[in-house]
Amino acid sequence: MAIISIDRLQIGMVLDSEVCDRTGRVLLKSGCELQEWHIGKLSSAGVEEVDIAGEVSSDEQNDQKITPEMMQQSIDALETAFTLVDKNWDVMKELHRVAVLSDVHKKMEGDC
Repeated sequence: MAIISIDRLQIGMVLDSEVCDRTGRVLLKSGCELQEWHIGKLSSAGVEEVDIAGEVSSDEQNDQKITPEMMQQSIDALETAFTLVDKNWDVMKELHRVAVLSDVHKKMEGDC
């Protein structure tokens, strides 16, 4: 199982879990073998990543290389984007966490 960005999906990959849109409506069920039109459907629905069966996520491998300093640099870089929100709200905590990890991963890809 691995979380894969939509732009890395390939025909024939199999979903490890169901994919829902922003409203919670199920777009594709777990076990679905992706076809070209599935990928287009996910993209047009605003889905950014999906859980693929049997894949090893490069993000998971990179997570082991993340240092506290790298995390703090990304937190500092994103501070202005989150100044007017209530970070005690669970949704905003999760959004902040995802944004920080995304920033760290982008910086790590830039180093490669």
